[in-house]
Amino acid sequence: MYVGVQIASAQAPGCTPGTITCNESATGKDSRWCLPVGTSASNSSQMAITKSDSCTRADSPTYNDTATYICSSCSAGYCLPSLSSKTNPFSIDYPVCMGDTLWSGLLDVTNGQNYKAYLYVPNFCPGYLNGNCYVASSADENCCDVCSDYGLTVVSGYSNCESSTSCYNARSYDDATCKVASKVRGSNCASCTTGAAYDFFDGSGNCWTTFGTGTSYVSCSNVVTGYKRVCSCNYPTTATKFQFPFTANF
Repeated sequence: MYVGVQIASAQAPGCTPGTITCNESATGKDSRWCLPVGTSASNSSQMAITKSDSCTRADSPTYNDTATYICSSCSAGYCLPSLSSKTNPFSIDYPVCMGDTLWSGLLDVTNGQNYKAYLYVPNFCPGYLNGNCYVASSADENCCDVCSDYGLTVVSGYSNCESSTSCYNARSYDDATCKVASKVRGSNCASCTTGAAYDFFDGSGNCWTTFGTGTSYVSCSNVVTGYKRVCSCNYPTTATKFQFPFTANF
């Protein structure tokens, strides 16, 4: 059986429910928030499907351990063996956002048996890459607004994005394949154009990157009409875990 955990709702740290700054629907839920993707297992969100047995590190609210560590530190066989190429536990390789389902690999479960889905979230940034947080939001926004949509602030702390020319542009962490934009989009770019004024992409998956320009800072102002900017934001780095008990029923 494949086990899926759907992200029904999410709220960005720093977001005040009901405010327009980081919540378009004013319902207390932020539809743009996603589980973060990193460059390694330890800084990516992870999920493990486990038995319902008690495990001190998994059950204690004071331990926010990676799913990989939980599977190695708890009792033998605590995490179910995977029957497919997708391991258990596994790290997500694309941002999983509100409404999306995070699927396990193929597992051998018993009808009527109790299990748990252990979810580890290392930080609160959907586009985590090499220690920096990159996000995108609605089209036509400047970087102050993009970061604010997630309850965050733009790197360097500038509040006037229309006139500031000191917006961090991720040049040191992007490359000729538009890695940052593809990470935030959740899939590879259809095309990648280097030497752009800032990192951004369109609705068809075409991406632009500052790679090759040799500049470290660019304007924070609004992106070209109809496009989405990729912006670098400050973010909290507290790890969190969630456990979802379920009973196999088929």
